Amino acid sequence: MIEVEKKCWIEDYDGLLRLLHERAEYCGEMRKRDSYYIHEDYQPGEELKESHKIFRLREASGKQVVTYKEKTMRHGAEVNVEGEFEISDSEAFRQFTQYINYTPLVDKIKDVRLFQYRGISLELVYLHGLGRFLEAEILCDKDSDIENAINRISQCLSDFGLDSARVEERMYIDLLLDKSK
Repeated sequence: MIEVEKKCWIEDYDGLLRLLHERAEYCGEMRKRDSYYIHEDYQPGEELKESHKIFRLREASGKQVVTYKEKTMRHGAEVNVEGEFEISDSEAFRQFTQYINYTPLVDKIKDVRLFQYRGISLELVYLHGLGRFLEAEILCDKDSDIENAINRISQCLSDFGLDSARVEERMYIDLLLDKSK
């Protein structure tokens, strides 16, 4: 599966929330707790690179899912080929990460309000320690669908009055690591 996503910093959270309720389908709320892991060879403060194999354990809605992604950027959008699998015992998984010489990198907590708009998943996010974002995402089956997905997401952000200058191209984990320095 290929995930195409843009995220924007939000200035007027309440105004955007009103617009989302008016124009999009509200799908609920959730909290996502993410723990990211990186090989122990990584030196804290070192810049993250593609060669660093990072994975995440997400706990949300009573499920525990491990995700790994191959990230690229295209026209301000993250394009991620991702794999994931569910686990039943997060503590056993954490012990396994130690066994394979992986160490915790950063934790992230997102409070999310979910919406659907013209086939686009929207998440109005409060990211603890960073601020408020809108994430717009489309899942694609093949590479040839990516450009269309990027255009649809860009139009969606425009529909909600979000300036392309507010798009954040850095990963959340980079932002959180920079803030902790």
